[in-house]
Amino acid sequence: MIRRLLPWLGAFILLSFGLAARLSDLSDLPLEFHPTRQLHSAVIARGLYYADLTGVPEWQRQRAVAYGRLEGLVEPQIVETLSAWGYRLAGSEQLWIPRALSIAFWCLGGLALFLFARRHFSPAAALFALGFFLVLPYGILASRVFMPDPLMTALLIWALYGLDVCLEEPSWPRLIAAGLLGGLAVFIKSTAVFFIGPLFLAGVIWRYGRGFWRVGKVWALAALVLMPFAAYWIWGVWINGILAGQTAMRFFPQYWLDPVFYLRWWNILQSVFSLPWLLLAGLGLLLLPRGPARWLISAGFAGEVLMGFALSHHTATHDYYQLPLIPFAALALAGLAQVIFDRLAGERLIWRILAALMLFSAAGLSAYQARAELRRTDYRPEAAFWQNLGQQIGLDKSVVALSEDYGYRLEYWGWIRPVNWLSSGDFAVRRDSGQTLDAAALIRAETEGRDYFLVTLLEDLDRQPEVKEYLLAHYPLVIQTRRVWLFDLRGGQP
Repeated sequence: MIRRLLPWLGAFILLSFGLAARLSDLSDLPLEFHPTRQLHSAVIARGLYYADLTGVPEWQRQRAVAYGRLEGLVEPQIVETLSAWGYRLAGSEQLWIPRALSIAFWCLGGLALFLFARRHFSPAAALFALGFFLVLPYGILASRVFMPDPLMTALLIWALYGLDVCLEEPSWPRLIAAGLLGGLAVFIKSTAVFFIGPLFLAGVIWRYGRGFWRVGKVWALAALVLMPFAAYWIWGVWINGILAGQTAMRFFPQYWLDPVFYLRWWNILQSVFSLPWLLLAGLGLLLLPRGPARWLISAGFAGEVLMGFALSHHTATHDYYQLPLIPFAALALAGLAQVIFDRLAGERLIWRILAALMLFSAAGLSAYQARAELRRTDYRPEAAFWQNLGQQIGLDKSVVALSEDYGYRLEYWGWIRPVNWLSSGDFAVRRDSGQTLDAAALIRAETEGRDYFLVTLLEDLDRQPEVKEYLLAHYPLVIQTRRVWLFDLRGGQP
């Protein structure tokens, strides 16, 4: 009895350790990891929270609601809605609440990972997979962000476990549960389809063979997976129209023939996993036992390849797109760990103790590395900086901004929603997509009738000499510090 409980005790300890590692610096501002994406969700959540809030200035309530509605709708606002509910329970807008939600989602995903691994690997190998999933330094940083990705990844793992159980005995309750879990993952964020699709296809082929398409339950499973997102997409594109154009600037097939694209993709993967873990995961994939585990875990890696070619630009530039690969890498490593642990089982106790100490030391160092990264920079002063800057500019002024995170910091803390001026990188992406942009004509059009042009990305302005020269030649600088240049568009000659 005690021996059977030991793996669960180990899982509980690992989950507690993973939770503690993520709670470090919980109250800091969400600027440590892809702040543009996090502040996008923060603006939406604030708008939902302020919609029926009393006791605040009316201008603030109206502006919060308006800014939230102006945000582009890509995924359903599930995480933002949950966060707004959390704000109401807490009695104020607290940005640690969405962070705590993402941490909880990730840890629940870890439970599903352990449940799956226990079905196919030894207890020690299953615990190794869970430990990797919980203490990978990048995973600690990326699993506590105000974004839908941690929830999507957790649902993806639960869908993997649900499908695995369903393949063992495809009863209708199990099939419905697996299908809905897969459908929810895609509903939360559509990029999950690149992993869910190969995963479910591999599973039904393994279960039913080449004639899988003749099986009614397979079609029912596919309908359950596709139905939530299909309904949302039909509503957003053909009924409401709010999702129209969301696929623009996402497909870059010309990258497929560019060796630089593959180098960037590889560098992104290395930044997430590090080279040794990537190679070990690849080796573990080859050592997976025959059966559904090999099919399903391999399908997860196939999903990474599909996503890489379908979303070439984002895969090679947005490291958080690799988040769904982490659980599959963890399970592939379990295949390698199984071989090593089986070999150690025949060795003397001292060697097994040394191996355990090495693994615990590695886990501790990984968690400490992530904690040090989280505490390296204190972003709390940013709130006061942008609040003061908003007051200096004037809440009633119209602003064009070349600033951090596409102007979100000024919008969120300064209560001014600026017109975003493209960075040099944005100009490059648009040229890659086939667009032709005239910077001189664009600067004249964007400054016409507006009050100020704000620059806080001074180095990026240097990379746009035509724009810089135009601003300096036509408009006076009313603020010039090491961080802020503010041009008065009303006091010059365009």
